[in-house]
Amino acid sequence: MTETITGREEDYLRAIFNLAHEQEIPVAPGELVARLGVSSAAVSRMTQRLAQAGLLRRTAYQGVSLTDAGRRHALRVLRFHRLAELFLVRELGYDWAEVGETVDGLEHAMTEELAARLEARLGYPTSCPHGDPIPAADLTLAPVRERPLTTLPVGQRAIINRVTGDRAMLGHLKEQRLVPGTSLTLLGRAAVGGLLTVERESGGAGERGSGRARERESGGAGERWSGRAVERESEVLPLSPLVAGAIFVRRPEEEE
Repeated sequence: MTETITGREEDYLRAIFNLAHEQEIPVAPGELVARLGVSSAAVSRMTQRLAQAGLLRRTAYQGVSLTDAGRRHALRVLRFHRLAELFLVRELGYDWAEVGETVDGLEHAMTEELAARLEARLGYPTSCPHGDPIPAADLTLAPVRERPLTTLPVGQRAIINRVTGDRAMLGHLKEQRLVPGTSLTLLGRAAVGGLLTVERESGGAGERGSGRARERESGGAGERWSGRAVERESEVLPLSPLVAGAIFVRRPEEEE
């Protein structure tokens, strides 16, 4: 197995890890085509190269999966990527919905020392701005206790743990204040069409379920929370299956 891999190879390993939902589930070549915006021929060539390097397994009629070595490489890239996202949002005021595209590529140039310094500067965070867990320095990943919002029983309250999607989806979720830490209750599920109706509780701005919003104030590094409590009314929102599918929730008793 080669110890040094290219940035593009790292992109593939990260994509496979994310598409497999952090489990040992084969990823179909077509999923990589859609995720990375490349041709089927390019996916075939790259996966063959990574398999020869001992970083993934190719299974006929099923897809590809990471080997232990490939998983460690993917976790290293994810650690760098998510720390960089959080630093740009928290310290430099980058937009929460667009930072992922800004960071793409930066993780390939990051070193272990820089990652350690960022981690310390940020107070040893456990998740990125979108709620994805940040691998530890030893490349371990804490268990994720969550479920898709679409599987939540009607009448049950939950807290948004993680959101996914492209820039447009993340921007929409931010506009609706459906971000990690927001509390909501599933009020209903349409029998036809899959439309969900939720009640988003006040304080829906990453408050980790406190039930109150915090007033924002301008600062040199973008918007910050002032700490002054500002009561807001709860709001009932209809969510399409596409939007609901981008939200993952946890139970209130699992609140940090």
